[in-house]
Amino acid sequence: MQLDEQTLRQRWIDRGDWPTIQAADPRETVIPKRRAAVVTASEPSGDSRQPSAASADGVAGLGIELIEPIGEGGMGLVYRGRDRALHRFVAVKTLRPERVDEATTRELLQEARLTGMLEHPNIVPVYQLGADAQGVPIVVMKQIRGVSWRAYLNGDAPLDPKVSDTSDRLAWHLEVLLRVCHALEFAHDRQVLHRDIKPENVMIGFFGEVYLLDWGIAVSFDDALEGIVPLAREQTKIAGTFCYMAPEMASCESARLGVGSDVFLLGAVLHEILVGAPPHGGDNPCAVLIAAYQARVKEYDHSVPPELAAIARRAMAPLVEERFPDVHEFASRIRDFLRHQSSVRLTERGFEQLVQFDRLAEEHVSRETREAPQVLQEFAALRFAFRQALSEWSENSRAREGLDRALEKMVQRALERRDASAARLYLDEISAPSADCTRRVEELERESAEKDRTIQELRRELDTEIAVGQRMAGEIAIGTVWFLGAVALAVARRFTSFQPSTWYLYGLMMLVSAVSVAIYLTAPKSVIKPNALVYRGVLAGVFGGAVIVVLCFFLAYNGVAIDLAAALLLLAIGGIMLAIGIIVEPRLVAVGSAYVICGGVAAFWLEIALEILALSEAFALVLYVPVDRYLRQRSASAGR
Repeated sequence: MQLDEQTLRQRWIDRGDWPTIQAADPRETVIPKRRAAVVTASEPSGDSRQPSAASADGVAGLGIELIEPIGEGGMGLVYRGRDRALHRFVAVKTLRPERVDEATTRELLQEARLTGMLEHPNIVPVYQLGADAQGVPIVVMKQIRGVSWRAYLNGDAPLDPKVSDTSDRLAWHLEVLLRVCHALEFAHDRQVLHRDIKPENVMIGFFGEVYLLDWGIAVSFDDALEGIVPLAREQTKIAGTFCYMAPEMASCESARLGVGSDVFLLGAVLHEILVGAPPHGGDNPCAVLIAAYQARVKEYDHSVPPELAAIARRAMAPLVEERFPDVHEFASRIRDFLRHQSSVRLTERGFEQLVQFDRLAEEHVSRETREAPQVLQEFAALRFAFRQALSEWSENSRAREGLDRALEKMVQRALERRDASAARLYLDEISAPSADCTRRVEELERESAEKDRTIQELRRELDTEIAVGQRMAGEIAIGTVWFLGAVALAVARRFTSFQPSTWYLYGLMMLVSAVSVAIYLTAPKSVIKPNALVYRGVLAGVFGGAVIVVLCFFLAYNGVAIDLAAALLLLAIGGIMLAIGIIVEPRLVAVGSAYVICGGVAAFWLEIALEILALSEAFALVLYVPVDRYLRQRSASAGR
C-alpha cells in the first residue's frame, strides 16, 4: 500500500533523514550519515595539493609512486600513481586527512573489499589494499583513461564519426547500457546490489571499454559477509540519487530492497537515454524524492520507439513484482530491440513508400477491369518491405499496420473495379479486416458468383461440345451404313448384270433412316438434348433426313435415273449438312462442303455418279475425325 506524502515525510523525519533530504542535490549521490562518496576522475583536476608524507610513505611500501591528484570527494582523495614493479599507471584512493576516523576507515575498506570481490571486465579491478603508517587505508586500482558516460549523453564528448544518425546514436548508448547490465548481472550473482546506477558512475575508455564505478553505497545479501561489507537488511537510511531512485529506496524499505531496485535504476537510465532527462523531477529535493516514491507511469511521444518505451515502463514499474525479474531479462529485451532495428528501418522506409503509393493510387483511379501496372509495381515493392520487416521481427506492430493499410487500399481499388477475386486475395492478407470491408467483399463475391452462374448457364446453352463424342459415334454409324449400301449398289452395277434403279437408292435411304431413328430412340437424353442449341441441331438433322427421304422418293417415283438421283442427293445432303454445321455443329461444315463438291463432280460425270456417291461417303468418314480433333484443340485453347 502506497503511503501519502504526509506519512512519507514523517517517516523521513522519524529516521533522521530530513536534514539530509533538504540539503541534497537530486542529481548527486546521497549517502547515509557518516559516509561520503569517493569521486573517481580520469583526468587531472588541476589541484596542486601534494600527498601527505604518510600517504606517500604508505604507497611507497606497496611499490607505488604517487604522481598527482586526479580527483576528490567528500571523504576521499584519488591520486594518479605508478606501479614501479609492473611499470604501469594506477589510481590510488585514500582518505582526506581531516576525514579520517573509524567510520570512514571502515567504509573505505568495505568498499574496497566489495569491489575487489567483483572481478569482471566491466568493473574496475582492485590491485592492492594496504595502509600507511597511521593506518589510513590505501586502495590501488586500475586507472581508467576515458570519459564519463554523462559527457557523451550531454554532447560534451564526441561519439565515433561512424555514429552519424539518431538510430546509430541510440544503438551506441544501448550497447553501453548492455555493458553495464553485464557488470550488474555478475554483481547480483555474487549477492551484491549497486544502488547508484547513473551515467556519472559509468566510465567509457578511449578504446571502448565500459566500467561501472562507485560501489560506495553497494550492499550485499550474503549474511556470511557481515562485518566485511554492508548488508542490505541493515540499510535504514536514504541512499542513492533522488532523480533515479526506485520507490523502495525512497521510502527506506530494506525488506523490499533487491535485484528489482537495480532493475529500476537501469530503467531510469534507459529513460534518460530516450528523453534526455532522468525520470524524477521537482522544484526541490523533497519533491523529487516524492516523485521517486510515487514512480508514476511515464508517457512517451512518437519519437521514442514503442518497444523501448515498453521496456522502460516495465523496468520502472512502482511495484517490484511488476518489473523484470532480473537484469538478464531486461538486457535480453534491449538486445531484442537492437536485433529488430533492421526491421524497424525497413518499416520506416515502407511508410515512406506508403505515402508515394497513396499519391499514385489517387492519380490512377480504378476505372478499368485491371489494375494499373504502376500501382501494382509500387504495391509489390511496398508489400515486400513490410513483409521483410515482419519476417525479421514478427511482432513488429507498426510494420503490420503499414501492410494492412496498403492491403486495405488495394481491397478498395478491387471493389471499385468489381474484381471479387482480387479483393478476396488482398482481404485475406489483412490481419484484422474491418467488418464493413469484409461485408463489401462478401457482397461482391455473391454478385460475382451469381454472374458466373448465369454466364456458365449461358455457355452451357451455347456449348455444342457437350456429349459430342457420343453423337459422333452415332453419326459415324449412320455414315457407315450409307457407305456400305452405296458401295454395294456401285459394285453390283459395275461388276454384274444387275442394274439398280432409283428405288434401290430410296431403299438404302430408308435403311439409313431406320438406323438413325433407332439411334435417336436409344440414345440418352444427355446426348440428344444436352441443351437447346444441340437439340435444335438434332431436330434439324432429323428434318434434313426426312427431306432427303422425301426427295429420294420423289426422284424414284418420277423415274429419274439413279446416277442423276445420286448427284442430286449429294448436293442436297451437302447443303443440309452445311446449314446444320453453320447453325449448330461446326464439324459438319467441312463434311457438307465435301458432299457439295462431290455432288458437283457427280453431276458433271453422271456415268460414275453412283461410284462417286460411295466414295464421297468414305471421304466424309475419313475427313470427319481430323476435323473433330482440330475443333476440339481450338476449343480447348479458347477455354484456356
